[in-house]
Amino acid sequence: MPTHMSPAPTASPTLPAVAADTDVPTARTPSITSTIVLATSRTVPSRRAEERGLLLEDSGPAPQVEAAGGSDGHGGGVTILLSDPRVSAVPVHDAGERLVALDASFGPAHALVRAELADRLAAAQDLLPRGIRLRVVEGHRTMADQRAIIARYSAEVCAAHPGISATDLHHLVSRYVAPADVAPHVAGAAVDLTLVDVVGEELDLGSPVDATPESSAGACFFDADGISPDARAHRRLLAAVLTPVGLVNYPTEWWHWSFGDRYWALAVGAPAALYGSLADRAGAA
Repeated sequence: MPTHMSPAPTASPTLPAVAADTDVPTARTPSITSTIVLATSRTVPSRRAEERGLLLEDSGPAPQVEAAGGSDGHGGGVTILLSDPRVSAVPVHDAGERLVALDASFGPAHALVRAELADRLAAAQDLLPRGIRLRVVEGHRTMADQRAIIARYSAEVCAAHPGISATDLHHLVSRYVAPADVAPHVAGAAVDLTLVDVVGEELDLGSPVDATPESSAGACFFDADGISPDARAHRRLLAAVLTPVGLVNYPTEWWHWSFGDRYWALAVGAPAALYGSLADRAGAA
């Protein structure tokens, strides 16, 4: 999510901002050995954002507020999930941007994302220390793929919780996969990503990308307890380069960052989402 917008929602306090002086491990080292100073308050200019009359500042991680379902048990906060009705209540004023393929600097997936999101990811890439890169694993996802993931994970949750109510199932499933009608990936507004070193080896982030809460014992949550110091530092590094360019994180998935979707709009206090579902639109240019 890129350029700063209006202030964060007054009723929804956000997670603390990442400190400007953040200890992070150098690539392929077992311990924290260097301090990288990152200008986390920096505003990244964007021609498209300027045309919309927006000034996007540091939006920060997703809102931590009282929400249905109680505490997630990791990091001490209570997280708004994508199933929360406040997310679906956000209006969409689609900017009409095309999808573009990310270049090879983001890895072999060449993921498709909205053009403005691609610009902001490039700006984040430039903020990383030498020898570390963002690797984007997935961007735009079709509605059919989204529904398939929902069905597959719903079956897993039902198997683990026999007799679960439809309401509780909807809540638990949304920790890991968004309801189809608000899914950021279907809007081309989200990426799943990680960090790699100079030879393309993934750094320790505490769990694999796309790990479920069950398979990772909760380590997939951004603020999970029990992960290594290196994993914690690498997650903070992600936040330190993605937050200042306007993206927000979904706190139950350290790898999921978005810009312009409904969840982003709620997190930063924008009056409307910039991107809606692309299910009925043509593919990338």
